[in-house]
Order: sequence, then C-alpha cells, then structure tokens
Amino acid sequence: MILKAQIPAIPESRLQQMPARLARKVGPLFGVPWDGAPGGMRSWCCDYSQLTLAEIMRGAPRLAKASELGGYEDRGVHDDVVKKGHAVIANATAARFGPDTKAAFVLVGANVLLRPVTDALCKALREVPVDDPQLLIGAYAYCLIEVFRSEPILLIAALQAQGVQRALGAVVVPVRTADVTGLASHEFGPDRVGYDRENAPMSLELVERLAEVLCDRLEPRERVDVDASESIPGGNAQERLRRTVVGMAQATLFDMTAGAVDATVRVVDTAEGRSGEVLLMTSARMQRFAHAVSVHVQFPEGATESLMADKLSVLGDITEGIPLGSDIDCRAALTVRRGLLTAALALFQNRDESSRYLRGRMIEALTERVREQFGEDSADYRLERVKTLADLIHFPAAGDEDPRDPHVVTRRAQWLDEALPRAHELLAATAEGRIDAGHLAERLPDLLVAVNQIRREVHRAPVEGLPDARELTRRLLPLWDGYRKVLASFFGEESRQYQYRQHNYSAFLVGQGSPPDLRARGLALFDEQVIPMRREAVAEGALFVTLRGPLQVATRGHVAFAREHDDPATRRAHLATARSYAREVLEKKEETRRLLGETGATTTSGFIMATALAECFLYSAEFASSAEEEADRADWITLAADLLRLAAPYVSGDSGKPRNRADRKRAYEALHRKLIQLTGTGAQG
Repeated sequence: MILKAQIPAIPESRLQQMPARLARKVGPLFGVPWDGAPGGMRSWCCDYSQLTLAEIMRGAPRLAKASELGGYEDRGVHDDVVKKGHAVIANATAARFGPDTKAAFVLVGANVLLRPVTDALCKALREVPVDDPQLLIGAYAYCLIEVFRSEPILLIAALQAQGVQRALGAVVVPVRTADVTGLASHEFGPDRVGYDRENAPMSLELVERLAEVLCDRLEPRERVDVDASESIPGGNAQERLRRTVVGMAQATLFDMTAGAVDATVRVVDTAEGRSGEVLLMTSARMQRFAHAVSVHVQFPEGATESLMADKLSVLGDITEGIPLGSDIDCRAALTVRRGLLTAALALFQNRDESSRYLRGRMIEALTERVREQFGEDSADYRLERVKTLADLIHFPAAGDEDPRDPHVVTRRAQWLDEALPRAHELLAATAEGRIDAGHLAERLPDLLVAVNQIRREVHRAPVEGLPDARELTRRLLPLWDGYRKVLASFFGEESRQYQYRQHNYSAFLVGQGSPPDLRARGLALFDEQVIPMRREAVAEGALFVTLRGPLQVATRGHVAFAREHDDPATRRAHLATARSYAREVLEKKEETRRLLGETGATTTSGFIMATALAECFLYSAEFASSAEEEADRADWITLAADLLRLAAPYVSGDSGKPRNRADRKRAYEALHRKLIQLTGTGAQG
C-alpha cells in the first residue's frame, strides 16, 4: 500500500507550531509535494549531505552557481521569492536545536511528516487479531519497507540526520568547570547551550514506536523474571529485545540506501511534483530481518519448522478488523495484513502448492477491500489486483482440485485475460508518471513468471481453453520489454544491478515454448551477465540461492540446446557448459544437504535441483563421443543415478499435489527411463 507523508496544518498550540513549520520546510526539500512550497516548485529531491542549513531554514534550495548544474535548468529559488509569504526560520530559533542544527531540523520535520503514518501503523499492528510471533516480525519489516517505498528521499535524509545526531550525542557526560580561570570559545564551560529533548531528536519515530508495539507482543528468549527496577546491564529482557529490533530495522533501512545490488532509487517528475521511487527486493529483506530478530524471541515448540499452510491457518478472515472511512487507518490495516501474508510466503516452507492458492484467495479478499475503499481506478487497487491475479494464475487449484479440470482451466483463462491488459495499462501509466514504478516493479515480475508457468505447461501438453505456447510467447514479449525498460530507468542497462535482475527474463527466453533464436539469446544473457553478476553478489555475502536458481535454469537450457543440435562440436560445447554449472551447484555441499538431506528431496526446490542436474549428466553420458568424455561417462551416470535416488521421495509419497504428481512425476520417470536405457539397471533405491 502507498503510505505517503503528510504536510501538516499549523496548529494553534504555540509549542507545536515550530515542528509543523519545520515539516513544511523539510517535506518539499525531500520529495514530499506541497502547493505552498516557495517558487511554485511543489517539491525537490535534495541530497542531505549537500543541502545547507540556510536552505532548510528557507525551505527551498538556493540558486545555483554557473558551474554547478552542468546544463540543467536551475530549479533553485531566489531569496526575494522565498521571502514573499514564506517566513524563514530565525537564527535565534535555530540555536535552540542540536546537537547538529541541520540534522535536528530534518529529523524533527521527518517525524512530523510521518507521524500520521506512524500512528496508524502502530494502531494496526497493535490491534491485528494475530498472535504468531514470526508473522508479526515479518509484518513489522514489511511496514517499514512499504513506508520506505512510498517516501524514499525523505527516509534517506532522515536516516542520515539520525546518524549525525547519534554520533554527536553518543556520549553525554556531565561536565562542570571547577578551578579554571579562562576558556577558549569551544571548551566546556558554564555557558554551554543545552537542548530541550524535543529539539534534539535522536531517532526516527517510525522505527522506534513500531518496534515498541511489536515487542509488546513478543516474548524475549531469556529470563524475564528479574524485577525491571533492578540494575541489569543493557536493561531488562524486553528492552534489550526492543533495541535488537530497532538495530536490525535501522540496518535494513540503511542497507536500502547504500546502493546495494537489490535496491536503488530514481527521481521522477509527476503531476504532483518531483519525488523518488525505489526498487528493492522485499522478501529477501524480510527474511534477513526476521532471521536476525527471531533468535532473540521465544517461540512455541515447533513453530520455527512450520509450513506456510500452518501460518495461513492462524490468520483466519484476513479482512477482519479493517476500518472503513479513515484513509490512513485503512491503509495501515491493509499494509499490516499484507505483511502477514507476505511473511507467510517469505519465511516458511511451502510443500503444498494449494496453500499458495489459499494465499492468493486471501490477497484477493484484501484487494477487494482496497477496491471498496479507494475505487477501481485507484493506483492501490490496480497494483494489488495484478498481484492477486499473478498468484491465482500461478497456483489456480485448491487442495482437492486438479489444475486441468475444466472449471479450474476456465477461471484460470479468465484471470489471464484480465491480467495481461491490466499489466499493459500499468506499464503505460508508469511511463506517464501516473503509477510509481517501484510499486509496479514489486508486482509485475510475479505475473510474468506466472504466465510463463502456463506456457511451460501447455508446451508439454496443450490444454483446451488456454492459449498455446506460441501465443503466450507473443503476448509476453512486449510485457517483458516494458518491464525491462522500467528496470533500465532505475539502474541503466550497463549496470551490474540491471544485469543481476535479468534472471527471470533469461529464464523466459530459454524456456520451453521459445523459438531457437530467443533461447540462444537467453543462454547468452545467463552466461555473460546474470551468472557472473550473481557470482559476484555471492562472493560479497549474498545467499547462494541467488546463484543456484540461474545455474539450474541455464543448465537445463544448455542441455536442451545440445539435444536439438546435430553438430558434435556445438553439442559438446553446450553440454560442457551445463556440466560446469551443475558441478558448481554440487560443490556447495551445505546447499545440497539443505535441499536433499540424507534421505532425499521432500520439497519442490530440492526435487527441481536434483532432476535438473541428473538430466545434465544423463545426456552428457548419452552423447559422450571423444575418448576423454568416454572416460568420464561412468562417473556421469553414477552422479545421475545418485541424484535420481534423492529425487525419488518427492514423487513416491504423498508430498506432491496434483500438479506435482502429474507433471513432475512424469519428468522424473522420463529421466529414470533414460538411466535404464544407458545402464540397463536404473537408479538404485
């Protein structure tokens, strides 16, 4: 949900007037549009580190020097314009704020601007009728990410100001002058200025206050039977937990502003004014935050091993308790509930695809409330509807349904026919500045992946009532082109971040149903951009799963290309590349153990990994021709047999649902037949 900062009215209370005035100065400087901003500009997107205290006091950037703008039109405001109807903050007033006046101004202003959002989110998180600790932790992280997505420039500035304030106020020790007879101008002395607490903020209230609400609903993982009044290093358990939550939240937010590979901000001009848009990976950030905090929280026995279906069951009616009427309260309640559903997917195992269908239906119920509150033409509803359709298209069947049943196919086709035009409309609105590109980029890839899933299915076995693979390829190509333009507008086509994010597009190109020219282009993207960039990210600390996925998809793509080529040299080259990727996955022993364990795959991810690598080694053995390849043939067959043995539990028991037991079991059996053809015996159980 979009959670915008709000320019305040000037209150009657004199004590509250200065914070409101500061908010009106700070907001437009950092991407919060206001009709009353000097010069009629409405808003700017200023760099906190470059903006001066004087510019904050006047509420507008100064006119630039001739050498500063590099050909851009000057959007600064002349002093004479500022003075017409805009009172500049007086120097005497500024002296009351510190320890760094500029930082204090920005932090006071940001806290006022975000206070309506903060109040509403605290109320929603406090009152949501869910007690599961892990889901609540995930919802907290989601709320912070959504506020950042809605006001990135303001939060970047507020976090920088907070860092300055905390650095200068880190050590507060009483100092008195005793027998000194003289002082230099900056020595401690009796005339040192002190600051009222409200004029020397040290924290972004959004993070601190929401953390207090969260921790009130959690139990620390340590003894809490000590009297809170006793002197305990670091405070009592509840206070230590709160500081842990705040610290991890700050790290998450700072990481968003640090140019990380999974986050960037762009500045755009819209009808409302100049503002920022942020593109980032929500689930990955939620996972990092939740895992770091969870070790400090006491959970019910077995909770950390829960499946997503277990978590969804505790949510009940996800729309319960959502207020109607108040815009910000409704947005906050919807955001908290959306965070709960996102946490259920991001943080817990998913062995049952029907639970993804249930989650899609729950998101649909929330989306309907968005429509009721904000209307069908609102950006919130249009964005959430596309996300809902993506989930339902990808996972169209309930637990007792088969995806190929006619009634399931019919509704899936209807969802598809609604989703693709909506996606085109959103891309057009984004290009015109009417929809935040960061919000769209969070949802559109899910739809593209879901439609690609249909394409794979109908390529293997056409389904009456669904478009064929060629038609779906034709429909998907312009959507992928539009999405990639959005990515390029954030990162630039030559950037590492852009290349890192080409995984799903490359997978679409090399996937079943693509013509040979698209598949060749996709393999080149994997080999030259995606995989090298992902390797760099893993070397810098990213989880190996970010590399494993591209390696597996590229392995399958190279094997498929090799099988279709009669030229021995071309075939050998593709299979050699595939084997190098497969071995790179297998060399990551802890990842293999995590997905396959000692007894075999019980999750979809483990099964897909085992069969993708087994296929590579089986066809390498089948097409072995040179003396060197013949020498390795037996090892390849042994590897394939071991991998198929580990894949067998997934399709031999009841862990799979209709789609698993149809499509995935057939894929496993085809590989097993190939092994028998090569050895005469097959995999040994």
